[in-house]
Formats: sequence, structure tokens, C-alpha cells
Amino acid sequence: MKSGTRRFGPWREVSTPFWLLAILLCAAFAFGGSARADVAWLVLLRPLSALTLALGCITLSRKQFEANRFVLVMALLIAALPALQLVPLPPAIWSALPGRDLIAQIDLATGLAPQWRPLSMTPFETRNALLALMTPGAVLVLAVQLKLGEHRLALLLIAAIGLLSGMLGLVQLLSPQDSALYLYPITNRGGAVGLFANRNHQALLLATLFPILAMAARWNRPERLPVLLAALCALVLVPLVLITGSRSGLLLAALAIALVVPIAGKPGRFDLGLLRRRATARAALAVTGLVLAATTVLLGRAAAWNRLFEEGPEADMRWKILPTLGHELGRHGLAGTGMGSFERIYQIDEPDTLLAS
Repeated sequence: MKSGTRRFGPWREVSTPFWLLAILLCAAFAFGGSARADVAWLVLLRPLSALTLALGCITLSRKQFEANRFVLVMALLIAALPALQLVPLPPAIWSALPGRDLIAQIDLATGLAPQWRPLSMTPFETRNALLALMTPGAVLVLAVQLKLGEHRLALLLIAAIGLLSGMLGLVQLLSPQDSALYLYPITNRGGAVGLFANRNHQALLLATLFPILAMAARWNRPERLPVLLAALCALVLVPLVLITGSRSGLLLAALAIALVVPIAGKPGRFDLGLLRRRATARAALAVTGLVLAATTVLLGRAAAWNRLFEEGPEADMRWKILPTLGHELGRHGLAGTGMGSFERIYQIDEPDTLLAS
């Protein structure tokens, strides 16, 4: 057995980077389902992310870096953005940035001398955004070191976790709103959020599982059992997406389902009988999926479908805040206000009429 690998079954070797990635993925889904900086579980996830990122950089070979240069350099540039936004600037440069007049007025009113300040107007939130990048950064650095078989195992692990999150969401929907099954205090209570705090994030994860399952079916052809299992899991996903209550997730799931057939691919040889059986199977899956979706809607559990038609754009907060967002964009220009600062900066010019919405 080669150094740095572990035996996984009688015919496959799994490398150390894969085990590190698997541990990090499980931790991310278990502890990182909320975007808030005050989630207590981040004291576990952030150090683990830093450790796996460091180990991933150590085990990354020059050849692996060269083969994935573009994506790794892009990741570094993305991380550099919030890092540069935290660098203190001289008062003369900082005061010349657009949109800093309010802070300058506060300094003048309180008698403060000119201060060295970073470009970010909310340094704490920007620092949190920078630290949050450690988790996807570690996943990327470890993923580029995996072999093809390990990439497939990683996708199957994500599919398994996603299905677990979907089933947890179903149980949450059938439980009281104050149930301990909701893992975060600030969440969409009464909805199917699964391992997340936000129903949109849950729905997005479930939508990504459709192409993953299609790839799993493609990998295992012509074996029938794995293909059948992937098809059954895809059918289960249909009502699980509908009950999340996420309109964006519903639309993304529809797009993902449309990609299933081209991803699954065509048979390698022309066989009329095989083509007919496959067409019949796909038609049966489509009809079954539609029946499940219709049943979910008729039972009143398709919150995403109901929200798609019952709430017009005028009643949606996203549309109401557009004028304020346009004002903020014009006020701060290309300099911006710092990564993660949206909530705080929006509150400066938030209309009184939207405070009770």
C-alpha cells in the first residue's frame, strides 16, 4: 500500500486528503448551517477548517497546483479582497473614500482626532467573512488532490448528507415550531430547513443533488441496483424541495431536473431495445415525480409552490428595498463598504415604512 493512503474495501485505496475532506464536509454540514457570526458551533468549525487548510497546503504537490492553477489563484484573489479591506488606511486616503461622511461627522461631533481606519465600514463582519472562507478554501485545496474515484466518493457523501438534511426537514415540518430539531435559534421555524438555518440554503442543497444522482447513475451503468437507487432518491427529492418553502430553490430544482437527462448520458452502443426500455423508464420516473409533486401540492404541504403564486413581487421585501440599494450603490461607488457589511450599512438609510414589515 502506498504511503498516505488507507484501504477502503478490497479494491480501492483512499488517500489521506480524502479523509480530511470527508471530516471537514461532515463538520461543515453539522456546525456551519448558519451565516451568522455569533453561532457557537463556529468555535469547532473554524479551528478544524484552519487545520485542514494547513494540512491541505502541506500535502499539495507542485504538479497538483500547476494542474489547477487558475482555480487556486482565483481562490487566493477572493480571499485577498476582504483581507485588503481590513488594512488600516491613513486618514487622508480614508476620508477621500465615498460614503464616509457620516463617520467623519461622528468623529467631529465627538472630538476625535483623524483615525487610521480600514476600507471596510464594518471590520468585524469583514473579518468574519474572511475567516468563513477558510472552509471552502480547505475543501478546494483538498479536492484538487483527489483521484477520480475519490471525487465520486465525495459526491456520494454530499448526496447522503443532503438526503439526511431533507429527511430532517420533513420531520421538522411535522414537529412543533419550538422543536429541538431546529438546530439554530434564528431560523425559519415551522419550515423544512434541515441542517440549515435558512430554507433557501436547504432547497439549494437539495436541488444540487439531482445532477449528482444523475452522475451516480451514469457511473454505475449497466448495473441496475445502483441506478434504481439513484432514481428512487431523485423521486424522494421532489416533495422534499416543495416543502422547503423556497421559491428560488424550486426554480433551481426545475433547472437541475432538466439537466438530469444530458448528464446521465446516452448508451455507448446503439441498441433499439435498450433505448426503448430507457425511454420507458424515464417516462415512468417523470410521471411518478409529477404524481408526487401533485400529491404534495394537494395535501397543502408544497410551501414553495404556494409562495410562488400567492405572494406578488410588491409584497416581497426584496423588491421593496431596491430603491434603497440603488441609493447605497451610487453613494459608495466601486470602493464599497466591505465584505459582510450589507446589513449594517442598509440600516443607515432604511426607510421608516419598512421597519414594521
